[in-house]
Formats: sequence, structure tokens, C-alpha cells
Amino acid sequence: MHTEILIVGGGISGLHSAYQLQKEGIAFRLIEARERLGGRILSKNYAVLDSESSNQYAADKPAYDLGPSWFWPGQTQMEKLINELGLNDSVFLQQGSGQAVYEDQQGTIQKGFYGISMEGAYRLKGGIRQIISTLKDHIDDENISLNSQVTHVEYLDNQIVTTVVDNANRKLSSEENNEESSYQITSNKIVFALPTRIAMSAIEFTPPLSESRVTELNSYSTWMAGHAKFIAVYDSAFWLEQGLSGDAVSQLGPLREIHDASTDANSSKDNKECDKKSKTGYALFGFVGVPGSYRKGKHEEICQAAIDQLTRLFGDKAASPVDVVLQDWAQEAFTATDIDQSMSAGHATSSMSDYAESNFGRRLIWSGTESANHRLGHNGLLEGALEASNRTLELLLK
Repeated sequence: MHTEILIVGGGISGLHSAYQLQKEGIAFRLIEARERLGGRILSKNYAVLDSESSNQYAADKPAYDLGPSWFWPGQTQMEKLINELGLNDSVFLQQGSGQAVYEDQQGTIQKGFYGISMEGAYRLKGGIRQIISTLKDHIDDENISLNSQVTHVEYLDNQIVTTVVDNANRKLSSEENNEESSYQITSNKIVFALPTRIAMSAIEFTPPLSESRVTELNSYSTWMAGHAKFIAVYDSAFWLEQGLSGDAVSQLGPLREIHDASTDANSSKDNKECDKKSKTGYALFGFVGVPGSYRKGKHEEICQAAIDQLTRLFGDKAASPVDVVLQDWAQEAFTATDIDQSMSAGHATSSMSDYAESNFGRRLIWSGTESANHRLGHNGLLEGALEASNRTLELLLK
């Protein structure tokens, strides 16, 4: 199998690159190790929140973002893409009006805090996954392969030879290294639109990257990789009725930072018409404040502790969610490595020394949000993923 450009990674950066290459009429293939597209972008509808399936999704029903939720005014690449994909009518403002709540280490709760909300940030009806599904609709199906994991990349005779394992076939095989589950793709260039730490931990390079280069690529922290996101869905936005915004900061935990996650159709307590349509669109979410290494195997314990905490902060009605979900990104093999099990990692504080590998004839190009220029302040964000994709297109067209 041969293609002009091979894109590794089906998150927003990889899909945006594929979308641009298709518009340019350049042959490409995009491969994704997961059984779904989106990477760290994952939105689930209410009623399938606790389902193992990631593919049940309808943009016109209440959906909750288990990965990134927000983008901000002035993020020009996101604004441009939203407009280009015809999603302007899906944009709404994050709810943040009302008082916030603060809980100290002793469990003392104070109300009346301001300035800790995400008010002013943008969200999308149907979740950020709408961008993924709409981008996919603009890309020919035959150019996308799921369950396709790269294990080896070689620079040979001015071409890139990539060994890919078919994860779907491997799951059916009793032998993990079944030769029938692997195949090769040759390409003139290859784009890595995935976290650099994942590439360093899971892929063999021939010729090998220098020790200093491996160290550098491992230094770029993967945003969300150490995090877990808890969402509790309710029949009503009872916190708004109390004059609370749904925002909270806690030093006690397990949730350190909490916000209103209600969908647009239910973001206002005064929207009676939308209330009739709710099945259901009211929710609170929080980031779990303990490391991934501690969270492993404690799903039910963390969920119950989170419900107890929401009850302390927002009252007795918080004790009875109609559904909950805990998305622990640290336990996702295609997101997190052993390095990411700590909560200390944030956004990268430096930019890549080079976006292409010289010992691969500059045919191997790094993309993805972690590779965005940190001076612009968007690395790790959706905006950074698009910045990286645009930069990658310029390199591919040279």
C-alpha cells in the first residue's frame, strides 16, 4: 500500500490535516489506533454515558464533553474552522452567572466567590465532537483506517516505510504478535499528529532518533493525559435556583475544580420551553485532583466521593444524579504513558527545536497540539491543534 502522505493520529489536528490535503487534491491516508476518531475529544450523549461504546453519538441530543470543552474569543483558527464547517449556530457561552463556592482543606465551605468561572468561554451544542464528525463528513471514507496502530517507522530509499498493526484483528487472535495482523504502508512523507510521548513509548524508529531528541520529545507533556473528568447529570439545574453558578474550587476534593456542564438547551433556568425538551441536559463536572497512579482501580470509590462532595457544595439534590461518568485519561493507552501518571504536568513551556526529522530526510513531520508554538499560548488546546495542522500543511507543500 502506498500513499503520498501518511497521517498518524485521528484527533482534531490529524483530521484537520486530512481535510486540508483533500481540498488540495493531495493523496493521503489517515490511520488511527483507536476504534474511533477524535483522540482526546470525546463527547457522549446522555443515556449512553456509561456505555463502553464510543460510537453512539447524536449531535442533536444533550451531549457531554469528556475531553476538552472550551475555546475562547480571539482564537482565530477555531473561529475560522467553526465558520467553515457551518457550526456557528452550535456555539454558545459557558454558564457562569451566579456565586461560586470555595471549600478549604478542613471542609469549610464559603459562598460568594467570583472570578473562578469559565464564563466567556465558548462551547458547542452536541459537544466538541461535532467538529470531529463534521470534519469526517468532508473526508472520503476510504482514506481513513481505524484500529490501526503504528509500531515501526523506517526511512528507506527516500521513502517512509510504516509498519501498522490491525488492532481489530489482533484482538481476535490468541497470539498478540500474529503476523496476519500487521501490514506496511509506504509514503513520501509521514505526519505524526499524536502526543510525542506516545510516539516515543510505542514506536520504533529506523534510523533511531538521537538520545537528546528522544529526551526533548518526551519533555512535551500531553495535555489531559494525567487528568480525569467526572460528570454528574441531573433532572434540574438546582444550583442556579440557589443563585450559584455551578463553579467551585476545593482543597479537599476529590474534585479540585468544578463547573456547570449543562447543554445549551438547558443552560438557563428561565428557559421553560427548553426544559420540556430535556432528556436530560443539566450537569456539573469536575476535574479529579489526585494522580492517575492513585486513581487506578478506584472508579466506584472516586465516583461516590465526588457525589458526596457535590452534595456538600450544592445541597441535597446533588446526591441523586440520574447518571454519572468518570473518564480517566491516565488509563487510556493511546493518551497516557507512565510519565503522565503524575498531576504535575501542564502545558509545554518550550517549543520544538525542529518540526521535521533530518535523519528521515525531513519527511517525518511532528504535528498535534503538543507541538504548537508555546509562545502563542495555545499548545495543549484545540487552537494549538489547528495551529500545528496549518504549520504542517506549509511544510508538506514545500
